[in-house]
Amino acid sequence: MQLMILRMWVTVRGNAKERMNEFYVGELDTSTIPVKQKFTPPNQPHYNQDKTSEFIIKLLQFLVPLAFVGLDLEE
Repeated sequence: MQLMILRMWVTVRGNAKERMNEFYVGELDTSTIPVKQKFTPPNQPHYNQDKTSEFIIKLLQFLVPLAFVGLDLEE
């Protein structure tokens, strides 16, 4: 069994080398590749971490109507 697998591997490997030679185009000219530029992230405004009051207002805008619907369905 191992010998059969080894023969298959050698056959496939040899076939791949032949195909590689068949589709070989040429060498890559490295002088035509542009120089990689360093990435500079865009300037972003300062993030305000103290937004608890805005969060509470948005939370209440969601929960108060939900509470009214819940109380209305209870009756």
